[in-house]
Amino acid sequence: MQRKTYRPNSKRNPWRNTWKDKTKKKVNVHRLISLLLLITIPVFCIGVASGVLTRSADVYQYNLKSTQAVSNGTYFVSEDALIELFGDFMSGKTDTFALKEEVEYEPENVFTAKDEEVMTQYRQVCRRALAAGIGGAVLSLIIYILLIRWKEKDLMRWIMGMSGVSLFLFGGLHVLTLVYGPVRRVVYGRWIDFALPEKDYLVQLVDNSFAVQLAVMTCVAAVIFYLILLYITFRLAGKRNVFKRSVWAEPQK
Repeated sequence: MQRKTYRPNSKRNPWRNTWKDKTKKKVNVHRLISLLLLITIPVFCIGVASGVLTRSADVYQYNLKSTQAVSNGTYFVSEDALIELFGDFMSGKTDTFALKEEVEYEPENVFTAKDEEVMTQYRQVCRRALAAGIGGAVLSLIIYILLIRWKEKDLMRWIMGMSGVSLFLFGGLHVLTLVYGPVRRVVYGRWIDFALPEKDYLVQLVDNSFAVQLAVMTCVAAVIFYLILLYITFRLAGKRNVFKRSVWAEPQK
């Protein structure tokens, strides 16, 4: 009787070395997919917060009132007219960023054509940030649905805890790009032309203090969004072991 021959790694080979098979670790697709939330959740929170705030007239109202830039300016315009202009332009109600002085004899244009160009570029950047935030929200929702279908409650709790850390890091980078002038020009310089004279009226109204206020407001709103997500996660997956479980740990039986 002829002896059968087997390939060395064939499962039918009774003499094959099975020790290596037992020590091989399989890649857990569920955990790898969940790691995407470390990016999508901060992008959602910061992008939506920034996009919504920059479209609101209240943000510009707070900045103008706190800096008193209108009363110290060189044009005779009312604060309400400026707030309405910023709010309407940034929300897309109008595509013209123009305003005349409130005087009867030969009123001058408050803003130049260059100011309108820069504000159009700024609005486009804000719209992209909002679109990125919405995209992050959609991806986060899809991953959440998958984790729920896979019944990965421990993994949901763990990843939400780690998302808070990544949100802190993303938020710090966002503040740095807004507040620190050289970094702001490097990051946003490809989309926004910052070459405006120092005495330009738009520069006087929207100075570095506006960037600081917007950064703080964005971080506060982003944290609120994150806390809402954290509450939803706790309602779905419970409150135990938010930080204790390792993403690479073996599943609990």
